[in-house]
Amino acid sequence: MCGRLSLGVRKIATVETVAVALLVVGCGHDWNGLDDRATEFPSDASTDTSLEATTDAADGVTSDVIDEPTPNPDGGDTGTPEAGLEICDDGVDNDLDGKVDCADSECLQQGFACVPDVPAGWTGYFHMTLFDYDASLPDISCHDGSSASRYFSGPADAALCSACTCGPLTGAACEEASIFCTDLNSSCSGSLTSQGSWSSGSCRDISSDQMMSCELVQKDVLSNEGSCDPSPVDFSNKDAWASTAGVCAVSNSGAGCGTGEVCVALAPMAPSVEPTVCLAKVGDNACAPAWSDRHVLHESADDSRNCSPCSCAADPTTVSCSAPSYKIFDNSFCTGISNQVVGCTDVSALTSDGSSSLKRLSPSALLQGSCAASGGSPTGSVTPSGATTLCCL
Repeated sequence: MCGRLSLGVRKIATVETVAVALLVVGCGHDWNGLDDRATEFPSDASTDTSLEATTDAADGVTSDVIDEPTPNPDGGDTGTPEAGLEICDDGVDNDLDGKVDCADSECLQQGFACVPDVPAGWTGYFHMTLFDYDASLPDISCHDGSSASRYFSGPADAALCSACTCGPLTGAACEEASIFCTDLNSSCSGSLTSQGSWSSGSCRDISSDQMMSCELVQKDVLSNEGSCDPSPVDFSNKDAWASTAGVCAVSNSGAGCGTGEVCVALAPMAPSVEPTVCLAKVGDNACAPAWSDRHVLHESADDSRNCSPCSCAADPTTVSCSAPSYKIFDNSFCTGISNQVVGCTDVSALTSDGSSSLKRLSPSALLQGSCAASGGSPTGSVTPSGATTLCCL
C-alpha cells in the first residue's frame, strides 16, 4: 500500500470554502523538485546573532549597521530587537534589514512572488497540480499535514466499444427438392405429379407406356437460414476522467509588494516546472486576463457509458444450397444407360420400351453461409457535477 503523498509548499492548509484537489499519478512519482522546494521554505523563525553590517574602507561604502543584541549583565532584556530569518508571509521585517517579505531577496530565493490581489467573488490563494487519472491513488497531504481535497478534470469521451463479431453459422438447412413428372407430354407442362423424396442411392420405378417428362423443382430453397452466436461487447476507456486534481490553500500572504499585490509562495504545477499560484470560484467561470490559465474541476460524475449488445443475423447473400441430383435409366432397376435430370427431361425419349427408373444420387446440401454482425454502438456519457474553476498565473 502506498503512503500519503505530500505537496512541498510552505504553509498550505486544506480548502474550506472551495472544493478542489491535488492530482497525482501514483505512488513513487517524481515530484520534480516540489519537495526540494519545500526544504527551501523556512518553517520557523530562528534567532541569528551573526548578522552584522560592515564598512568596506577600501571602497568607502558603508552599509546599514545592525547591532548585535547586547546581553544585560543583570540578566534582563536590553530592549534591542533580535534579527532572525525572514518569514515571507507575515508582513514583518524578521531579519531587520529594512525589507519586508517580497521586498527582501531572501523571499524571492524561497519561491515567493508578488501577485495580484484576489478579485471580488473569488477565493485565493491555492497551489494545484494535475496528473493522469488513477483511481487507486492514496491520500495526498498538504505541506502542513492536512489532506488535500481531491477533484477531477477532463470528463471522458464516449465509450470506445469493441467490434462485434459472429461465430460460425449453425442450424441452416436446405429444403429437400422433389422431382416432378407427368405422363401427358414430353415438355413438363400441365399437371405434374411429385415423386416424393427418398434416400440417396435408392431407385424408383417410373415405367410408363405413355409419354413422360420429369423436372427437378425448388432446387436451392433454404428451409432454415440458421443463426450465429454474437460476441460479447465492452469498451476500453473505463476511466471517467482524464486527470485527477488536487489543491491546497495558501494560508498566509505577505507584504513588500506594490499597490494591489500581495506576497505569496509559488509552487510548480505538473507537468510544467514553472511555479504558479491559483484563484478559485465555485461553478464554471471565465478567468480574468491576469489569471488566464483556466482549469474546471469537478467533485464527481455520473458515468452511464456502455455499448449496445451485439447481434447476428444470417446473411442471405452468403447462404446457398446445392440441388440434389437424379438420374433417369432406360430400365426399371436403375442400371445401364442413364441421363442426369437437368431442367425438364423427356423420359420417353430416353427409353425404348417404356421402362424407366429414377435414382437419387445426393441430397440438397448447404454450400456456405455466414452471419452479419450489428450492435456495439456507444451509449450514455460522463455527466460531471460540482464544478469549481481555478484560474492560475
